[in-house]
Amino acid sequence: MSLASLWRMCTLQPEPPGPAEMLPHHDFKLCRLGYAIADVDDLLGRMDTFPDSEEGRRQTVELASKVRFHLARKRAYDPVQVDAKVDEIVARATRQS
Repeated sequence: MSLASLWRMCTLQPEPPGPAEMLPHHDFKLCRLGYAIADVDDLLGRMDTFPDSEEGRRQTVELASKVRFHLARKRAYDPVQVDAKVDEIVARATRQS
């Protein structure tokens, strides 16, 4: 184990980014224990496909209320930031209904 890896582990710093295809698709803070990146990206991608209509907003709220994210270690999204983003999307959808 390198000194840099040991330092990141002790200070809970995220691992450096991997190859380009492994980079996250959103600007959430990365952490060592949090929501699985693929789960969050999948949810936000599905929400983006809903039309900007009353039905699309209803689908958004329904999907957000049922979602469960897997926990991941080493490279994960910060749960506080993800929850805040999902809450913001739901609030916007309910305001417009």
